[in-house]
Amino acid sequence: MVATIRGPARKSAVHHTAAGAPASKAGKTAPAQPKIWGAVTRSNDTFTSAAPIKPMQAHGLPTGIHDRLAQFYSSEAGYRAVKNAVVGTPDAPGWYGTKHLGCAAFASEALRQVGVNIPRPEFGDDKPLASNNFALKNKYVSLDTPLLRDYLRNELKWQTLSKTSDLKPGDVVFTKPDDGNPDHPAHVYIFAGWTDQKRGIANVIDNQSAKHQRNVNQSTGTFHFTPFAFALRAPEAQ
Repeated sequence: MVATIRGPARKSAVHHTAAGAPASKAGKTAPAQPKIWGAVTRSNDTFTSAAPIKPMQAHGLPTGIHDRLAQFYSSEAGYRAVKNAVVGTPDAPGWYGTKHLGCAAFASEALRQVGVNIPRPEFGDDKPLASNNFALKNKYVSLDTPLLRDYLRNELKWQTLSKTSDLKPGDVVFTKPDDGNPDHPAHVYIFAGWTDQKRGIANVIDNQSAKHQRNVNQSTGTFHFTPFAFALRAPEAQ
C-alpha cells in the first residue's frame, strides 16, 4: 500500500501532551510532567519520534518493544491514541488525516507510540516516492508498505518470519501483493493472537479497526483479504 498526504501544508499537532501540573504549596505552578511517549521532533526534514522519556514500567507496560506493542495497541486507549495521531480529532489534525490507504500509517504510528524511532512526513507533504534519494524516501516510511518493510529490516534489523505458525502478538505482518507487483505488500497489520489457529483465524489490529478477526492464510470466503506473506519481529524478541 502506498499513499500520499494531500491538503494544505500545516504543522502536525503534538498529540501526547502532559496534563497541567498542580500548583505547589508556595503558590507557584510546578513544571509540566514529561510526555509519556515522547514528542515528535524534526531533523534534516524528517520527522521522528523521540525515545520515551520515562521507563515503560512506570506506565504498566513491558520494557520490550515487542510485548509493549502487543499490550498497548490491543487496548482501547492505545488504539485511540494511534488513530487520533494519524487521523486527527475535532481539536487537532492528524499527520495523515484519514484511515483510507492508511495501513502503513497506523502500523508505523503504533510503533512510534511505544518508542520505535520511525520517520514520518509532515501534513501537506506531497513529493514523489520514485526519487533515488534515500533521505527523501526515508520520509515516506510511514506511508508505504515496501519502505516500512525495508526500514524495519535494514535499518532496525528486525527478523523476518516466513511461517504463520511462528507468529506471536506484537509481530508486524505484511501480506502478499494484490496488484501483480511482487515487491509491494498489499497490507500491513499487527498480529494480536490466535482465535482459531487451525483455521488460520487471528485477531489483528490495523487501519480498518481495532482488534478484529482475519483469516491470515486465505483471500476468499468469509474473511476476504490478501493472505500472509511474512512478518517482522523486533530483535529483542527473537
